[in-house]
Amino acid sequence: MALTEDPNKTGRNDELIPPDEDLYINKLAELLKKIVVDTYPPGRTLRDAHPKQHGTVAAQFKVEPDLPPELKVGVFAEPATYDAFVRFSSANPTVGPDIRRDVRGMGIKLLGVKGRKVIDDGRSENTHDFVLISYDVFLTKGVKEMYKFTHAYTTGMLNLFLYWFNPFNPHLRVFWNFIVPFRKATSPLDLQYYSMTPYRFGSTAVKYSAKPWSHRLSKIPVSPTDNYLMENLQLYLSNEPIHFDFMVQLRKYPDKMPIEDAGKRWSQSLSPFIKVATLVIPPQEFETAEKMDFGDDLSFNPWRCLPVHRPLGGINRARKTAYWNISKLRHERNALKEFEPTHEDFHLFWENKVKTPPSDGGYKPVKISPAEPAGWSKYVWWVKVYSYVTLIAALYGIAYAHIPPLTGHEWSLCTGPYAGWCKLAVHLFEVPIVVFNLVIAWYGLKRFSLETVIQYNSLLGFAVTFNMVFFLFETNLLMEGLLRLFPFWEIFAFASIAVILICGTIFTMVLKQMLLKLLKSFKSKPESEY
Repeated sequence: MALTEDPNKTGRNDELIPPDEDLYINKLAELLKKIVVDTYPPGRTLRDAHPKQHGTVAAQFKVEPDLPPELKVGVFAEPATYDAFVRFSSANPTVGPDIRRDVRGMGIKLLGVKGRKVIDDGRSENTHDFVLISYDVFLTKGVKEMYKFTHAYTTGMLNLFLYWFNPFNPHLRVFWNFIVPFRKATSPLDLQYYSMTPYRFGSTAVKYSAKPWSHRLSKIPVSPTDNYLMENLQLYLSNEPIHFDFMVQLRKYPDKMPIEDAGKRWSQSLSPFIKVATLVIPPQEFETAEKMDFGDDLSFNPWRCLPVHRPLGGINRARKTAYWNISKLRHERNALKEFEPTHEDFHLFWENKVKTPPSDGGYKPVKISPAEPAGWSKYVWWVKVYSYVTLIAALYGIAYAHIPPLTGHEWSLCTGPYAGWCKLAVHLFEVPIVVFNLVIAWYGLKRFSLETVIQYNSLLGFAVTFNMVFFLFETNLLMEGLLRLFPFWEIFAFASIAVILICGTIFTMVLKQMLLKLLKSFKSKPESEY
């Protein structure tokens, strides 16, 4: 891989590269490669992110006429219509049912964009990529933070929890940016997509967005299939076209629109999105095995672009290495040659005569889904019960800690000259247990699935230890209250919370044993079923 321009000589739009960034880019790239190798066997290797596609469709990208001079840049310099492929996907690194909450993706590959590209792979002379997702900010600020999050995420819920809520180095914004984008979707055509990260746009910088014209939303079926997003996409495109406004958000206020903080939102009130093109997806049929394979074989890379649209910021610099390595690894393990589609491929695709991508033999990529074990609904039911009980217990603890002082009843333990320090100490104990129980309740209600059983079971193991520590703490408070003859309501509070903690510990251990039994019986589908 090579760059066809020297970024240090062409202006970097306020890019500030940390001295250790290359180290963390390489560590992140190696970690992502390891995840792919550990997740998929040779011949069946999918992407590390967005492995499940909901469909790849043929489209046209029409640049707006009469754009103002400041928007006539690169691809948008002249009114033009480009043939394009659009791939819709879900971000979760494991392929699962569409009903689960997830971040959705849109990859746009323009054909016929002539000129040298920033990434020099010997095959991108006529293509240009845009990579968008259904949320407007990235997970982390930069590469170092992204590597540490990915490492924590892949080494168990305990490490992930400590990464988020370490009192000496918390990452609360990463936690927020992680949980908020996960939503159920009605159709890939109902969502607005964003580039998250900034891109060069001549002498300034922009972020991209694609927003659907239609306000007619699809519906989640009463009994959704695992692939209902693909079905809703096909249902819509069987009858009528769909249009997206393709827009740019100019970086008008550099101090409030950072290049090197991908996790910070650029305010639309300061700089609204401006339409520069229309993406038109005409009615078509795409639910064929050949077209789905074609979409899986495509590679999208934000660095496959004209130099005037060069990706900016640390996350994009990491993508340059990561996307290149993962695509190369994926195609090698599937015995396929990397390729860029041509106008001939576009017309064959449109005529349902998909040309087979160059191959060295071997298997085509297929989706791998764990087999649903017998009695799965029972496990889901118990996890939901556990989650609701945990949520109620957390709210009970918050109420008993804060309601008495608000009604004029101070805790006997926290009176006297050291009352302030006592309250601080109690809160330092209270906050972690409450936050942890809220997290475990949220995870059980929103994220528990076949693909997350192992992570959830690790989280339960941490819950057992956590609850026992706080049970001992509450028991100590109860004994102190009995010896010093605290008021009855305080004794009752200590006793009730201690009972809740010990019962919660027992419930957690029972549920953990149930899931361990499930994991022992858990098996993937036989190869013949794929």
